[in-house]
Amino acid sequence: MPAAPSSLTDPAIGQLLTTAQAMGGARTRLLPVLAAVPDPRARRGVRHRLAVILSLAVCAVLAGARSFTAIAEWAADADQATRDALGVTGVVPSESTFRRTLQNLDADALDDAAGAWAQQRTAPAPGARRMIAVDGKTLRGSGLAGGPVKGNQPGVHAQLAALPWRQVPVADQASEQGHGRAERRTLKVTAVAAGLAFPHAAQAIRIVRRRRPLNSTKWSAETVYAITSLTAIQARPADPAGRCKRS
Repeated sequence: MPAAPSSLTDPAIGQLLTTAQAMGGARTRLLPVLAAVPDPRARRGVRHRLAVILSLAVCAVLAGARSFTAIAEWAADADQATRDALGVTGVVPSESTFRRTLQNLDADALDDAAGAWAQQRTAPAPGARRMIAVDGKTLRGSGLAGGPVKGNQPGVHAQLAALPWRQVPVADQASEQGHGRAERRTLKVTAVAAGLAFPHAAQAIRIVRRRRPLNSTKWSAETVYAITSLTAIQARPADPAGRCKRS
């Protein structure tokens, strides 16, 4: 259920939005996580549990609410199934209740609760390494809308492209179809000696992606280079290959 968006007018809304985005769509797991946040209100006169207020607010900002009024309106419009799932009993909190509670909330405690949940959710399987994919150009805002993302670290890119990839055996390859196209991926990994213009680099990675629409015979190709400070013992070829398949 969408909410009427508006500009971020209060730091509490921005804090809540960050938490909501981190939690994603795990609505059914909200209450146990948010129940760990200390309640800033005096016990006397409390009508709504803090976890209920926070869960409604999190879902509201995920739906586009960007003000206390929009949060309250989303909560009031929520269907009964949503209210039941979020632990609402009786009337929903008012705009003033959302405002007072969120403005007095311990932001660090909310961060800790959301962070602990994210840490547990992303815990790797036994014997596996935790991996997080980060697009630095996206985070820095250097990507160009409607066009290719510009290359960063051009000096390193040139050095990586000049490595003797023809002599490096294929470490992993995969083929799949989906979203109206066929794709083939080939990955090579090689150790790099001192001299690469990037501190602590231990391995270089080359990923070649070839794609074609299912209704065409013409293939397009994209080559991506990456580096890691992990050695071949610390990071097997399957590790970057798995990240390549999910990117």
